[in-house]
Amino acid sequence: MIDFSNMWGVLAGLLDFSLGMYFWVVIASVLISWVPLDTTNQTARAIVRFLHRATEPTFSFFRKTLRLQRFTTPLDFTPILVILSISFLRIFLVRTLQDMAHITYAAQILRFTAANFLLAILFTVSEILDLYFWIVLIAVIVSWIPLDPYHPLARMILMFLRRLTEPVFGFLRQKLNLHRYTAPLDVTPILVIIAIRLIQNVLIANVAALVGQLRYL
Repeated sequence: MIDFSNMWGVLAGLLDFSLGMYFWVVIASVLISWVPLDTTNQTARAIVRFLHRATEPTFSFFRKTLRLQRFTTPLDFTPILVILSISFLRIFLVRTLQDMAHITYAAQILRFTAANFLLAILFTVSEILDLYFWIVLIAVIVSWIPLDPYHPLARMILMFLRRLTEPVFGFLRQKLNLHRYTAPLDVTPILVIIAIRLIQNVLIANVAALVGQLRYL
C-alpha cells in the first residue's frame, strides 16, 4: 500500500529544496551582474551563461507581464519580484503539500489551501512593505546629502527615488495638508514609515493570527 502521507512530505521537501536553490541562483545572477568578470576566462563565461539561461526566461516573463520598467528605469526590480514570488510559493505550495499529509476529511483541503494562500499573500505584502520602508528611508537620507544633480549616477538615484516615493508623498501632502503646521520641515516620510510599521505590526499580524486559527476550525 502506498503511504500517501509520506509522499506528500517528500514532494513538499523536493519543492522547497528546488525553490530554495532557484532563490540562490537568482541572488547569484544579481551579484554576478554587478561584478566585472573576465569574459575571456572559460570558467567565468560558463558561469555567466548558466545563470543567464537559468534566470532570463523568468525575468523576461515578469518584465513583459508587469512592465514595471516604466516606473523603475534605469533600475531593474525584476529579480526582487522573482524572489518575492519564490517566497510566496514556498509558503503556499510547500505548506499546502505538508498539510496534505495530515488531512483526514475532504473539507480540510479547502480550508488549509485557503489559509496557506492568505498567509502567503500577507507575508509577501509584509516583505514588499519592508522593501518600501528602506526605499523611503534611503530617500530621506539622500535628501540630506548635497548630490550633484548633473552627475549621471546621482541623477539616476534621484530619479529612481522620486518616482517611487513622490506619488505617495504628494498624495499625503495634498490630503493631510500638514505643511501648514510643520513647514519648513516635511514630516510626510515619517508618516509613511509609521504607516508601514502599523500595517505590518497591527493589521497584517492580526489578520495572520486569524488566518492561522482558520486552519484549526
